[in-house]
Amino acid sequence: MAIRGQTLFTIQTLSGWDHIAAVLSGVYPSTVVVPLIIIYMMLCCFAVIGLITSVISDSFMASQQKEQKNQEIGKALRYENVTRHLEEWFFQYGRSLPGCIGRDELEKALSEPQVSSLLLSMERPAKKTEILKLYDRINKEPSFSGRVQAGHMAEAVVTLSSEAKAIGLFDVKHKILGVRNEVIQKAEVSAKDSASQRKELKEIHELARSSQALVKEVQKDVATVRDDVTVMKAQIGKVLVKLEEHSKSQEQDRQDRNRAMAELNDKVNALVTQSAVVPAMSGKVDAIASQIAAQSGLGGKLDALAVQISTQTVVSAKVEALLGQVSAQLVSLNSDKGSDEKWHLKELEAQADTKASEPAAEPESPMLEGFRNPCGDFRMAPGFCTGRLDGCLVSYCYLVEGLSCFTGFHIGLYDVYMVCREI
Repeated sequence: MAIRGQTLFTIQTLSGWDHIAAVLSGVYPSTVVVPLIIIYMMLCCFAVIGLITSVISDSFMASQQKEQKNQEIGKALRYENVTRHLEEWFFQYGRSLPGCIGRDELEKALSEPQVSSLLLSMERPAKKTEILKLYDRINKEPSFSGRVQAGHMAEAVVTLSSEAKAIGLFDVKHKILGVRNEVIQKAEVSAKDSASQRKELKEIHELARSSQALVKEVQKDVATVRDDVTVMKAQIGKVLVKLEEHSKSQEQDRQDRNRAMAELNDKVNALVTQSAVVPAMSGKVDAIASQIAAQSGLGGKLDALAVQISTQTVVSAKVEALLGQVSAQLVSLNSDKGSDEKWHLKELEAQADTKASEPAAEPESPMLEGFRNPCGDFRMAPGFCTGRLDGCLVSYCYLVEGLSCFTGFHIGLYDVYMVCREI
């Protein structure tokens, strides 16, 4: 720093200017160099004088600003002291609400001599009417209505007693306080609303979760119902097929019943036509009944015949053997058609004659006499063989009738007759 100061002093004062002037005179004319050096030295002197003056003025301004700051600090301390004392007095008189003061209470407080001395100590003492107007203006605000705090009122009175521009600042502060109170109220309301909204959001989340669970259950139920529906469709298809088959079977049964009813109607009609013949047959039945009544004397003959049958067991055995031979001959007659048929029949008739001649010693029963025709041959019982049959069938039927009448056995005669009919 010393070297720099020495260099600056050398430049400004041109220390050793004669040597510099001698060097410059060797290059430029001396009439030019000497005036320039003098002008330069004058400029440097003015610069040094200005520098000294600026330093002196700067120190003076700094001291003045410091004094103003001290005055402002003292004023602020005095205002703060006055405000604190006024607030204490207002707190003492504010009994309606703790921390607040009413208009009547403010008038009583302003009537105190200590309060009046505090107001007079201010630069611009505030009047009582001005203070009451200020209270009314503050009380009109919705955020301060009925709740004007003692601290705010003391600060307003001190601000009112200060310079004119300070009251504007109080108005701004007053408005800011009102806005702050409104903001606080709105914040409380918004906090309540946000709390209720959070509760509603929680409820909505719970409802969403429950609805998701219900949706999942519904999806499961829908899936099961879909499966059940497919199963039911398959079952319904089977039932429809069975119903169609049942309807077809019912239709077939109905057709069969209709056919059967038609046949039954035909039979009924036939029976109706036959019923017209019944009156004609009733006469024949009456005639048969009269004949049966006329033949009531046959009971004794039948008893005698039963006695003869019991004594002719040997003959019955032979007749049964003969019937077996006859059945065999009938089978052979069925296969052999032609001239041998008559020969076999004649042989059978001869055998029948020989068998019939064996019990000739015994007298014939009256029952057999009743069955003999005028030619001396045995005839068949009614309803079996008639004279309308021809050939071997007639001869064979007569042969069998004679044997059965001779032995007194009619068992198996109808069967033999049916075999004859088939032949």
